[in-house]
Amino acid sequence: MSFFPLAIFPEGGLVSSIITTVWVGVFVLCFFNLRYGWVLSGLVVPGYIVPLLIVKPVAGFVIILEAVLAYALVWLFSEKLSRGRYPSLFGRDRFMGLILASIAVRLVMDGYILPEFAGWLETSFDRRFDWRDNLQSFGLVIISLLANQFWKPGLVRGLGAAVVTMGITYLVVRYGLMEFTNFRMSAVTYMYEGLASSILASPKAYIILTLTALIASHMNVRYGWDFSGILIPALIALQWYQPTKILTSFLEAIVIYVIARLVLKLPSMANATIEGGRKLLLFFNISFAWKMALGWFIVWQGYDVKTTDFYGFGYLLSTLIAIKAHDKNIFPRLARSTLQVSFMGAVFGNIVGFALSAAVSRVPGGAQMAEVDRVSRSEERIEILVVDAIGDAHIRSVSGKAAPLSDTARADLAELVYALQQGVPASSPDFDMQAEGWRLMAVGDGRLAVVRADDAGHEMLLFDPSASRDAAIVLRDPASRPGLGVAALVLRRQLDARWLVISAPGGAGTIAGPSVADVFADASDTVLLELQAGAGETSEIAYANASAGVLDLPSLEAAVPDIRAGIDIGARNGGEDRAAISLSDAALEGLAAMRVPRLRDGAACRLVANDDAAPKWRDVERLAFVRYEVAEPFIASVREGQVATHARASAMTAGFGVARCTLGGRTHWTLFSGQRDEGQIFIAEGAPLAKSVLTWREEGYGKAARLGVAVHRNWASDVLLVAAQPDGFSRSPRSAMTVLWQEIVRQQDGPEEAFSFHLRQRPKGAAFPEGRPEVLLVQDALGPEYSELGKLASSLREAGIRAEVADGSRAFAGYEARPAQAERYYVATTGRRSAIGWVLNYGGGAQ
Repeated sequence: MSFFPLAIFPEGGLVSSIITTVWVGVFVLCFFNLRYGWVLSGLVVPGYIVPLLIVKPVAGFVIILEAVLAYALVWLFSEKLSRGRYPSLFGRDRFMGLILASIAVRLVMDGYILPEFAGWLETSFDRRFDWRDNLQSFGLVIISLLANQFWKPGLVRGLGAAVVTMGITYLVVRYGLMEFTNFRMSAVTYMYEGLASSILASPKAYIILTLTALIASHMNVRYGWDFSGILIPALIALQWYQPTKILTSFLEAIVIYVIARLVLKLPSMANATIEGGRKLLLFFNISFAWKMALGWFIVWQGYDVKTTDFYGFGYLLSTLIAIKAHDKNIFPRLARSTLQVSFMGAVFGNIVGFALSAAVSRVPGGAQMAEVDRVSRSEERIEILVVDAIGDAHIRSVSGKAAPLSDTARADLAELVYALQQGVPASSPDFDMQAEGWRLMAVGDGRLAVVRADDAGHEMLLFDPSASRDAAIVLRDPASRPGLGVAALVLRRQLDARWLVISAPGGAGTIAGPSVADVFADASDTVLLELQAGAGETSEIAYANASAGVLDLPSLEAAVPDIRAGIDIGARNGGEDRAAISLSDAALEGLAAMRVPRLRDGAACRLVANDDAAPKWRDVERLAFVRYEVAEPFIASVREGQVATHARASAMTAGFGVARCTLGGRTHWTLFSGQRDEGQIFIAEGAPLAKSVLTWREEGYGKAARLGVAVHRNWASDVLLVAAQPDGFSRSPRSAMTVLWQEIVRQQDGPEEAFSFHLRQRPKGAAFPEGRPEVLLVQDALGPEYSELGKLASSLREAGIRAEVADGSRAFAGYEARPAQAERYYVATTGRRSAIGWVLNYGGGAQ
């Protein structure tokens, strides 16, 4: 029988706390200080950064890079620019400069450089890189603390020492504690202080921190007040919104102080030198032992409380207060001065914050626009997660492949669900952390999302702690019917349910084990409402036990008028509080109608502006959502002379707009994205989809789009697709327009009647033919000229465009038909024909 892992750490406390890694890091720093004389500063740095290096290493390296930049800025200001002008920075002035420099560096990095770098990666290497999750720096003051470590030994030696201490801490934590004890990183996702996760999302915290540090520095110079560092009152100032945290911090400092005094009075300590690193180790070990004992006491007593609520704020704050109180033997005076300065900083920080907010609100429409923008961003983040989850479910449904949860993943998810229901310290609006296959993030308005992040699936859980109804909307198989995902979103909002759980099918013929929905049902005591697609013309709901009281029928009838209620006998006998609802097609349409705005007819069709739009989607899961939830039902219903409401709602969820308009005297439906550079498609209402025109529009060049519109109108084609870039062989096939185009081809009546016209940019190296036409038409294969080619040329000429048909002679060498992404798919089925229209006066060329 194996003794490992040793259950040393209490559950809910130090078993997954940054305090444990900081404890290891302090040991490592003190060893090198006592043995080799290395600088004893930045005590929390190794233990704080190591968990990041384990769960999201790029973010850890970003912190180190920003610390180097902050050091370089202050060094340049203090040592180079100061010569002959002002004295070099020293002591607390230098550290204050490092704090200000670190804030400036984070603002520039998180606000500009990192998003631009992520966009460059996506553009240059055709891959999406989530900079918020993988690059964003963390920590309120960790960057300034690390930069301060570099100062005394110099950048090169200081950076080398930091790498050594972090490396040893990493080895001890990763291959010691995590292998041989019950310490784990599964809950590190919510053990970091939430307000430290994003400088852009918590500016007031940095205002309070900076002002309090300035006040503390002034009080130290003027009155000699010593706080064991100006950061002590600055960090406490952030907790005046939670006075209980200040109380627990000082109570913990008192406990450490009293126990340390008793230990130092022992006879065995009479001849021992307890100073410097030794004193720090003694006090911090007492602090760690206190937290360990408190955690085990709560576990043994079975109290249903969160252990970390009884710990002091921060990772070394209480210890440093106790050490300073012991050195000066003035605990009451130290506590008074620290609380006084921290309260002053909190008050002045809030005054400055409110003044800045008032200044912004004086801008016409500024406050309203900011509120709308905030709500919009919150809903957009939720919708993106829903799109990923539903698209992933469709992929699994089609492929028949399962993505089972590991035993660890199931246990960690259950722990996260329990922790969320008990309350999580994720105070930042942009809280976002990841560990052990799960990602926990704030999505706005106090709501939190748990997303699978093991690269095996995209199931998601949305948690709203402020919801009025203790219920969970559970969707086990969103791929079973288009529109179910939208229905789940609408029902969660209408019922004001606390949870939304979107799971995925297990895969045909596989033993996938418990799904995300199963794990949630076991871990949560919330009433479940499971959604599924019904086979009848009416919707049905089966209640069991207490679910009927929580999910009251009048609320459901308001959202689903055709519902019929019953009792789930099996679940009732099992004691489960759940209900199952089967939604009819009419109910799906009705729920979707509650989400989409009313259509306005009669407007002329127009191209939607795409200036400054975000990059188009490339992720397979999102494109799967576009295909199955948007493109397939949208195109099928347009052919019938209308658009399914659930397709419109799904399009809106995916960031697309749907409009009904008039073009060339015919009614069209158009699908577009005003948020991303996805292009736009126009489909004639009730058309057979036989004739299509493909063109493009890019910033600074709109002629190809105008040519496409002219051909579509005069040739009377059924489909006009305006892509965000010209078609070509090397173009990435991953785009929403590619998905829509392929769905058009799939739904065409017959390949023998289908004909497609592709406008392309002039081939590189091809000479202009005589007469210099604006558009040169070439058919896709050698042989007799297609009858449609002459009609296309006439359509262009009617629009005032010089068009010519290539006859295959030497005069048109270089303009032969060449493969491109859209054409390759189009001609894969025999019988379809196409023609290329080379736009000759286009200055580019990618063929």
